[in-house]
Amino acid sequence: MKAVGLYFGPRNVNMIEADGKRITNIIQFPVLKSETNVLDDKAPEDLKIGQMLKDEIKKNPFELKSVNVVIPGKDFIIRTFHMMVLPQADMNNAVRFEAKKYIPFKVEDLVADYRVIYDKSNRKNLVLFVGIKKDVLERYNGILAQANLKAESVEYSGFSALRLLQQANIRERDTVAVVYADPVEDDEVNFVVMEDG
Repeated sequence: MKAVGLYFGPRNVNMIEADGKRITNIIQFPVLKSETNVLDDKAPEDLKIGQMLKDEIKKNPFELKSVNVVIPGKDFIIRTFHMMVLPQADMNNAVRFEAKKYIPFKVEDLVADYRVIYDKSNRKNLVLFVGIKKDVLERYNGILAQANLKAESVEYSGFSALRLLQQANIRERDTVAVVYADPVEDDEVNFVVMEDG
């Protein structure tokens, strides 16, 4: 089954099509950053990126028009916090209420999701909360629309690295941590401690 991944890095946009474990198509092009103030409107830059993506797809046709989008951490709000154990029916409202303590703007301005893991040592739930501002997500969707693409999923790049390790079935007994680094100076490094696989 074919799938397409699209990564919006700080300096490059990468698009890879794979059929199972085999890469069938790949494009990469640099993102030229404007010298204007970062507080200025980003629309002209987004239009350029969308047009460049559309042009590259014309040169290297992809079979699929839906993509799995990977975005760098600078565009996400990622927080962890502990909460008391609650019934599943109450969890969504409780997580949103608790998240308000940890983010500098309204939760209503985010598209957000969370995962809950029971922390036996504290007898509480450990919550991983991930959100992206609605206007930032709309910018990415606008770029995709210019290239006649649709987002099938949107994910933080660090989580994609973990997914890759899971799919590669890496389960070394002595592995206690994983470091994922993009060597581009503007990007990020993620350090993840692995516990029980």
